[in-house]
Amino acid sequence: MLKKIVLNGSKYLYISNDILDDGLYFFDEIKRNYVKFSVIPTDLVSEFEKYLIDINNNEYSNLRKLAYDKLNQFELMSNDLLNGTTTWNDSIQAIKSKYPKPTV
Repeated sequence: MLKKIVLNGSKYLYISNDILDDGLYFFDEIKRNYVKFSVIPTDLVSEFEKYLIDINNNEYSNLRKLAYDKLNQFELMSNDLLNGTTTWNDSIQAIKSKYPKPTV
């Protein structure tokens, strides 16, 4: 994933799960390319950590939503009422187990 982000008023490139190494990159104006930080500067650390937490929170939420959308929830609920089963609840719990809410 390539994502341009703004930290401390400057634009950086965050790379994850890509051909290049995961990490935070900055644009080198002289060489005209992105260079990976070997050590993230202290003034960016807390902002970058918050950004990563937001990404993790959104990722779990997006994955859950995709799984929920694949379910025909109304049909599952209706069948559960008619048959006395818990298929809908079991399906929801399975999704929550597969994509747990991150702890902060």
